[in-house]
Amino acid sequence: MMPLVILLLVVGLVLLGVSVWLIIRAFGKRAWWGLSLALTLFLLACLFLGGIVATRLPIVQPVAIALGESQGGERLRVAFCSDLHLGLYKGREWTERLVQILQQEDPDLILWGGDFVYRASPEQLAEDLHPLSQLHPRLGSFAVLGNHDYGFPGIDYSAALERDLINQGVEVLHNQAVDLGGGVRLVGMDDLWAGRTDFRPIESEIESQTGLILLLAHNPDILAAPFPQGPPGQFQESTRSRILWLFGHSHAGQVWLPFIGSLALPTTLRYDRGLFQSEWGPIYVTQGAGEVGLPVRLLTVPEIVIFELTYSSSQR
Repeated sequence: MMPLVILLLVVGLVLLGVSVWLIIRAFGKRAWWGLSLALTLFLLACLFLGGIVATRLPIVQPVAIALGESQGGERLRVAFCSDLHLGLYKGREWTERLVQILQQEDPDLILWGGDFVYRASPEQLAEDLHPLSQLHPRLGSFAVLGNHDYGFPGIDYSAALERDLINQGVEVLHNQAVDLGGGVRLVGMDDLWAGRTDFRPIESEIESQTGLILLLAHNPDILAAPFPQGPPGQFQESTRSRILWLFGHSHAGQVWLPFIGSLALPTTLRYDRGLFQSEWGPIYVTQGAGEVGLPVRLLTVPEIVIFELTYSSSQR
């Protein structure tokens, strides 16, 4: 796949260069028909690069964060990937590419942020997910499910998907916490749009635990939802300083324009991508690794986030 993508990238860049050159010449000669042709070629080049090339070139996004009041000397390397959307546009070959990257990065922990499917064939889904079985991080692989996995919109794949993920060594969390040892607690929240988010089972986990808390969920809008779907009360400062929220869902809008931003962002909080500070603590929203709607990305990219976390294993 990669040699073909590189070839297409070169073709797209040449097409883009030619269109820019034609635009400059047309302006100089006041040839408006030439300018129209050049602008058409420019738009085609953008669609070519965004639709064919950008969606097939995943990047590794490194993020270093110090958490906790003392910002102690414990270290954790966490890989975070979300929104694969296997099915209509991407399949096993794409999963294999992501697995290769994750093997090279060798994280301690791998987290999946939901929306594994998009108009997938239930019969093909297990095959598309099979490469995940090659991953063996020290602390394991964990996932939550997203709205597309539950059929919002479309078919409810959740039962088959969870079975297939478990078969590949990925544990699926439903509003529950897991002690990973070394002062690290992982909390996995179920999907908001599917009406399955419920903080009540883990309410005491967040405030009572010491050390680092990784809170994995699909949709950042859970932060705007009232309890019990949203987080309970106001966190203490000591809690906010040692919690990291991880979300997908946004795709960064897939198309991002200068001075405008994301064209279509499916969240009310407008968290598109990257690291943000909130009243609940730091949150990170990934651009995701797949696409829905049109298979196009413009000034956004499929990504795997690699966190280098520094924390204190005891805060009290």
